[in-house]
Amino acid sequence: MSRLGDVSRHPLFLALVGFALTGILGGYLTYWFNNQNKEHEIEASTRNNALTAVSDLSDLVNERRERAVLVVSSIRRGAPDIEINARKLAYDEAYIRWNAKVPGDLLRIRAGLGLSYRSSYERYIDGLTK
Repeated sequence: MSRLGDVSRHPLFLALVGFALTGILGGYLTYWFNNQNKEHEIEASTRNNALTAVSDLSDLVNERRERAVLVVSSIRRGAPDIEINARKLAYDEAYIRWNAKVPGDLLRIRAGLGLSYRSSYERYIDGLTK
């Protein structure tokens, strides 16, 4: 027993044990901190994407509504056909942007809110938007 006690008190043994514990504990703590940081970055990125999607969606809604108002205004006041057609063309372009962007924006908003998917189509679109 005294031989084991002597070895356990030897400075070299203590240094090796300290080195091993520091390496294991330090490695684990480094892994844990990096994992926490990564999760935080993912959450922040998801939240920022959702906020951007809300802003984009708001822009699309407002543009489409305003362009529709312009078309109706032209028709009501009896504007020349060329003006009505130009405004209708601008509305059609806003409508196309609306249909092209809204599904992806809604998926980004859903991800930011932590809502689950309802269909495999949404999973597919979400995979394309990341």
